[in-house]
Amino acid sequence: MGRPGARAGVIADAALAPEVTMTGPGRLNGDRHADQLPMMAAIAESSGEPIRVSSIDRPEAGAGQVLVRIHASGVNPLDTKIYAGEAPHARHPLPAILGLDLAGVVDAVGSSVERFRPGDEVYGTTGDVGGHPGTLAQFAA
Repeated sequence: MGRPGARAGVIADAALAPEVTMTGPGRLNGDRHADQLPMMAAIAESSGEPIRVSSIDRPEAGAGQVLVRIHASGVNPLDTKIYAGEAPHARHPLPAILGLDLAGVVDAVGSSVERFRPGDEVYGTTGDVGGHPGTLAQFAA
C-alpha cells in the first residue's frame, strides 16, 4: 500500500502537498497529558488557511470503538467543501482533522468490542461529520 519507501502513518510529503505546513507540538484543545502518546495529524485551523501537520494526543478506543493505525487515507469532495466553509450540512467545525476514508490495522479495542482484535486489517469511513476527528492522521478511533 502507498508509494515505495513510504512508512505507515506518514501523512504528507511536502513536495506532494506544498499547502501543508509543518509545526511543532500542538493540540486541538487543552494541554497534553503525560500518559497520552502523541501522533501526527493534518489540522485545518480555518477555511482557506494552510493545513498544518502537528503533534497532538493520540485518541483512545472508547466503549464500542476500535483504534486504527492508519496506513492510507485520502481527501475527498466533502473534505474540500468543509475546508472551504461550504458544507454546513456536515456540522464539522474548524479547527479539525479532516478525512473520511481509511485503511489500516486495529491497534486497540474498547470495551464491548467483540468483532475486531488488535492486528486486524480494516478499511472504512469515519470523521468529517458533527465534529468527529477525521482520518488525515496516524490514528483514528
